[in-house]
Amino acid sequence: MDINKYIASGILEFYVAGSLSEKENQEVFEAIQKYPEVKKEVEAIQFLKTFPYLLN
Repeated sequence: MDINKYIASGILEFYVAGSLSEKENQEVFEAIQKYPEVKKEVEAIQFLKTFPYLLN
């Protein structure tokens, strides 16, 4: 798996938003467990979703 391409695909944003199918959710969950870079990116997305005003 090309981790950078996977992260850039936008699927992680959909994962955090809860907009994926059950199968896609499972795939992202497994990627989070397997790749620390994916986990770090999901955590960053979740943080910015929680504190969007920090983007300004």
